[in-house]
Amino acid sequence: KVWKLPSATLYWSEDSNGVDQEWISWHPFANVLGAGINDGVVWIWQIPSGRCKTYLGNSSPTLCGHLMNDGAHAIAGYKDGMVRVWDMKNNTPMELKVASPTVNVLSVASLIITDEVDKPTSLNPIVKAAAGCEDGSVTIFHPGNGKLFARLQAGFASSDDGSCGIEAMVFSPADGQYLATASLSGVLAIWDIARKTAVYTMPHPASVIRIRWMTQNAYVISACLDGVVRVWDVRSGQCVRDYLGHSDDILDMMVSEASKAVVSASSDGTVRVFSLA
Repeated sequence: KVWKLPSATLYWSEDSNGVDQEWISWHPFANVLGAGINDGVVWIWQIPSGRCKTYLGNSSPTLCGHLMNDGAHAIAGYKDGMVRVWDMKNNTPMELKVASPTVNVLSVASLIITDEVDKPTSLNPIVKAAAGCEDGSVTIFHPGNGKLFARLQAGFASSDDGSCGIEAMVFSPADGQYLATASLSGVLAIWDIARKTAVYTMPHPASVIRIRWMTQNAYVISACLDGVVRVWDVRSGQCVRDYLGHSDDILDMMVSEASKAVVSASSDGTVRVFSLA
C-alpha cells in the first residue's frame, strides 16, 4: 500500500496473492516503487498507474535489495548466495555468486557517483556495490561488470550463539572509500576498502539491524535490538550520543537530514522521533 501524506489516505495498493514481500524501495527521483518477493521475482511499479515490470531470478527468494541511486538499476540479494544487478530498461542482469547456495544474502549496498554504471566517465567515477551474507562475509564489487574490489569477514562472531550475519551496510557517501557494516553479533565496523581492514569496531550489547551514514558529517547512526539508537563519530570510533525510550527491539530506522531527525520503529508498538539538532 502507498499512502498519501499528510491526509493519510490510501493512494495505491497491490495484492501480492499471498506471497511475502521481503523488501520495498522507492526510486530516487520518480514515482516508481520496487519490491522483492519471496518467490524470487523483483517487481517495479509506476505509481499510481500500477503499470509494472518483473525481473525473474531462478525461483530462489530475494531477501534484500533496493533501486540504485542512478535511477536505472536495481540490486537484489538472494537466498542461494547470488546477487543480481538489473538494468531496469533492458531487463538484463549482471549476476555474481558471492556465497555458497546454502548461505543467504542478507543485505546489499550500493553507491554511484558517475553518469552511467555500465559506461563510467573518466572523471574518477565511483561505482560500487556490496553484498553481506549470513556467514558474516562481505563482497565488494563493481555492479556493472562484477569486478571484485574486496572480500571481508565482517561478522565478528561471538561465543554465545555464533550469529554473525550482516544485517545492514552503507558506503561513505562522499567518496565510497569506506564501508560500514552491521552484524548480528552486535558489531558496527568501519572498513577501509582499499586496505581491506577495519578502521574501527564499535561493539553493541545486542544485534545491530540498521545503520545510516550522514551525508553532511562524519557520523554513522545505528539501531540496535537493545532498543537504543546511537550516533557514532567515524573519525574516532566513539559513541557521541544515544537515544533511549524504546522498551523492546528496534525493527527499523530512518534518518531525515533535512529535518535533523531520526525515526525508529520498535516491537514495543511505538514509533519515536529523535532530534539530531
